[in-house]
Amino acid sequence: MSTWVCDCWAPQLKAPAERFQLCLAHQIRNLQGLRERCPRLRWARELQALFREAIHLVKRQAELTERGYQRRVKEIERKLTQLIDRPVTTPQAQPLVKRYRKHREHLLVFLHDPGVPHHNNDCERSLRSSVVHRKITGGFRSEWGPHAYAALASVIDTAKLQKQSVFETLVNLMGRPVLPFLTAQNS
Repeated sequence: MSTWVCDCWAPQLKAPAERFQLCLAHQIRNLQGLRERCPRLRWARELQALFREAIHLVKRQAELTERGYQRRVKEIERKLTQLIDRPVTTPQAQPLVKRYRKHREHLLVFLHDPGVPHHNNDCERSLRSSVVHRKITGGFRSEWGPHAYAALASVIDTAKLQKQSVFETLVNLMGRPVLPFLTAQNS
């Protein structure tokens, strides 16, 4: 089953995936920002701690029996539902309250499927070079430029992820490079 891990940006939520996992690294950071603005808000502190507990549980899964792990998952799911359903009146918290109520089913997918990460750091890392390129050059000056760049970046990143030679991958796709034959006359 394909799972898209995203940071709750509206265009990402429209990706053609069978299910979603919200990036908990982003959610923990958002909750930290809320805690800095509203230091007495217990809800944000407890939810942040629960997300960290869920991440820690996955990292410890091999140490637990399957039954013990499932019991802990149910406890975390129950606590999450209680926190999300708790009335929160702090105005600064309302966007996150609304988000978590709307996307409740997308918060702990990684606890149920070991193939789903709790973060989208790998995706963001692979986008970094594109963002740096855009900031340095000011963007592309043609219609086809961004498409060509995205296609090439996708091929290169996929080759790297699969631990294949980038050069060999490109050669397999496009053929051997054609270099001019250097002779004494051309030099």
